[in-house]
Order: sequence, then structure tokens, then C-alpha cells
Amino acid sequence: MEHVDLMDSAKTDNVPQPDLVAQLKGKAPPPARRIFLWNMSQFANLLSPLAALLREQHGIQTILLTISRARLPDPKFFNFKAENFEEIIDLDSMMAPRPMSEIPEPDELARQVNEFENRLGIHLTELIRTDRHVGMGFVTGAKFSRSQYIALLGDHSRTLDMTLRLCQYFETLFSTYQPIAMMMRSGMLPTACLISVGEKMGVPMRALIPSRRGKMFYWASDKFAWPDNLDAKFKAQFAHLLAQSDDDKATQPETEQLVKIAPPARAQIVFSEIGKRARVRHMLTELLKVTYRMLRDGQRRHQRVYGKYIYRDVMASVVERHFWTRRTLRETPLFPS
Repeated sequence: MEHVDLMDSAKTDNVPQPDLVAQLKGKAPPPARRIFLWNMSQFANLLSPLAALLREQHGIQTILLTISRARLPDPKFFNFKAENFEEIIDLDSMMAPRPMSEIPEPDELARQVNEFENRLGIHLTELIRTDRHVGMGFVTGAKFSRSQYIALLGDHSRTLDMTLRLCQYFETLFSTYQPIAMMMRSGMLPTACLISVGEKMGVPMRALIPSRRGKMFYWASDKFAWPDNLDAKFKAQFAHLLAQSDDDKATQPETEQLVKIAPPARAQIVFSEIGKRARVRHMLTELLKVTYRMLRDGQRRHQRVYGKYIYRDVMASVVERHFWTRRTLRETPLFPS
């Protein structure tokens, strides 16, 4: 029997929503230099050491933002120390849609959105379609698992209202704390809002992105994951090649003229384990994990559902991936490697 852990509108209407914007407006900005850091699960072991290093060696405080305190790294398994951060800001209440009775009428909501977009030069629709849940309706030609969060939101006006409130809150947040930089990626609605508002207010962003070779990372300098200073570095390398004479190129060994690019470390792991993923045992194990999560969430009905999909769709996806992998292994590879 399928369990869909949805907070229906009746439950949502009874949840008190603290006015975080009002709380910030009466708060004087502290004098210290600081950055905004997003709680990213792939860097669970890096967050606290990075905050400690910035504070001890550079005098920079770190404010950690998270979609929910429940998603903070567990100190039992990760090197996470909450005391290393100047403050931890929980956005859980901001991600809970308001009851329809509190959302402005469509014409008034449109006026507020239009005023904000014209003032900051940010298009809320662009932010909404960034998110794999609230922006799913903007994608065609692909089959995605249905989101539990979409069922929670229901009406599009709720999505628009929540996006506007996030942007307004982040605008006040930047004015209050005046960070010198922010470190995060824009793959979800709150970070897309945060980055866009921050950039309009002159706060640079950085993100660590896995490189296309080896086990390295590179610094991205915008929400599109564009490598920092790529244009200048490419032009410098290209100018260096043009400056070489034909004689210089002829004397170079062939091994120096051709650069062998190693595949990403993550891709190597996938390639080495693809045979395991084609086994029936692997599929059954994955289905068992999904069933466990479904039963566990059934006992935690109070939790938010952002980031979760309808479990029936998740199970169907596990089965589809199994047969897709088996078919892939039977096909002739396009490249020898």
C-alpha cells in the first residue's frame, strides 16, 4: 500500500508561521565580516572546518543557512560542530506555504510581484523553474517522478507567494548582515532566490563544482556554474599556442601535443559498478530501501516533504533504471573507453 506523506492544507493552515522578515528588521547588523554558507549534504564534512578556518585565520564569521535543522549533518557521522558558526538560519517556516486565506488576491499578488521584479530586476518565474519540484511543470519531453511538495502547494499562487516571500526575506537578510560573499549552488528554489537577490545587491557567490577530469574541483562564480575567470584563462592559453612557431611545435613529442583527459572520479565509480547495478539483487535492495523510507516517514507525519517524491513513482524509477542498465550493457559502446 502506497503511503504519500503530504501535509494537507488543513494541517498547514494550523501551523504558526513566524514573520522572519519582521524579526530581522529590528536587528542591527553586527560589525564583523561574514559569509553566507548553504548547508550542502555533499560537503557535510567540510562545513564546520571551513567555518573554523575562516574565523581563525581570516577573522570571517560564517552564517549557515539550511532548509531545515533536521537536515543538518549528524555529528555522530560527520565532523559537524554548530558552535563554529556565528548563526544557523532555519528556513523551514519559509518553505511552508501559507494558507490560501492569507495569500493576496491574484491582482494584488501580481502587483506585488511586478513591483519587486521591477525594483531588483529579478524574474520570479526564472527562479521557480530552477527547482526540480516547483518548476517541474516547465519541463516537457521527460518523465519525472511526481513530487510530494507539488501536492502540498496545490495552487500556483502559493508557489508565487512563497517565492516572493523568500526573495523579500533574503533582501532583508543581506541588508542586515552585509556578507562579503556567499557559497552555495542554485539547484533549488531557496538558493536560486538567495543567489539572485545577493548578486543584485553586489554580493559575489562561489560554488565548488566537480571538474571533468580526475578528483578535482573548480570554483564557479555564478548560478550557472561557470568557471571563475574562464574567459581570461582560455584567451591566455590560446595566445600562448598562437605565439609558438611551427618549429617549436614540430620539436615537441607527440605525447606533449596530445593531452589525455581522465574521466571524472564519480564517472569512474559508476563505470566500475555498472555491472552490479544490472543485477536483480541490486534492484531488490533499492526497493527495500525505498520501502523502509516510506514506513519511516509514515511515523513522522509532521516533517516537511520538500525534496521527496511519491513513493510509487520512486519504486517505478528503480525498476526502470534496472532494465535500462541491462539494455545499456548489451549495446555496443560509442567510444572504445
